[in-house]
Amino acid sequence: QLAPARVRVRVRGGADIVGRLKPEQVYLFVDYRNTNTGDGLSVQARPDSLFEVITLEPSQVAVAGR
Repeated sequence: QLAPARVRVRVRGGADIVGRLKPEQVYLFVDYRNTNTGDGLSVQARPDSLFEVITLEPSQVAVAGR
């Protein structure tokens, strides 16, 4: 399980797209293959042609119980 479990996302795009954007349309992931001992895991967003992810807060998460 990742901690924290939620990430705040800011996006940029057309008002008609951003105004109707649903959380499930923003795909976030963590790549466990690129871990360094003691470091957090970087949260990444899959690129989308309709909007741009400009910030992720926090930008790193930890694996709980690791």
